[in-house]
Amino acid sequence: MLGLVAMTGLAASSASASSKSDSKRPSSTSGHVSSTCLETAPVNCENADLHGQDLHSRNLTGANFTRANLVGANLSNDNLAGATFTHANLGGADLFGASLVGANLIAVTVTKANLREADLTDGSLGDGNFSHDDLSYATFDGANLTSANLSGANLTGAYLTGANLTRANLTGAVARSYLTNANLSNADLNDTSFIDADLTGAALSHANLTGANLTSAILANAKLTGARLCRTTVANGTRNNKNC
Repeated sequence: MLGLVAMTGLAASSASASSKSDSKRPSSTSGHVSSTCLETAPVNCENADLHGQDLHSRNLTGANFTRANLVGANLSNDNLAGATFTHANLGGADLFGASLVGANLIAVTVTKANLREADLTDGSLGDGNFSHDDLSYATFDGANLTSANLSGANLTGAYLTGANLTRANLTGAVARSYLTNANLSNADLNDTSFIDADLTGAALSHANLTGANLTSAILANAKLTGARLCRTTVANGTRNNKNC
């Protein structure tokens, strides 16, 4: 009988210790806001962990995703006009057809993501990392891409009329795009393909065009003052080694 009482007391003591241990154990979402942030009005998902979430076809106008983890998230066809993504991570995210008009994507990470046919008109994308993204047929008219990383990106058919790409990195990018009156001053355009691109009135002053291909590109009224031409294929298909 005494043995039974002792065992009962030992079990109770063990359960109590386990309960205390569990109460001290950190939550799996510690330091992160859960997806319930999407239920607030306006939506405030600052620092939220939303990686891999299916958020497609939602109206998230003006939402705050500052420093949020949206890696691999599905945001296709969302209305994200005026939303803030400063320092957020959208690596591998799907933003096909999303509206990001006037959105703030300063210093965002969106590598290897799908932004095909997305609308980023008048967006703030300075210092953002868009390397190896699918940006084909996307709209960047009037957008600020100062010092943005677009290396290896696919910009086929993209609209960048009047966009600011000063000091942007387009190394190895496919830019068969509409770049009318775009500012590419001091941009790194090493090995960039501008085949059939429209660069009418574009500013390419002091840009690095080493190895770039401008075959059949439209360069009417483009400004090339101080641009580096080395192994550069110009509009008529000939090689220019002026600055080699």
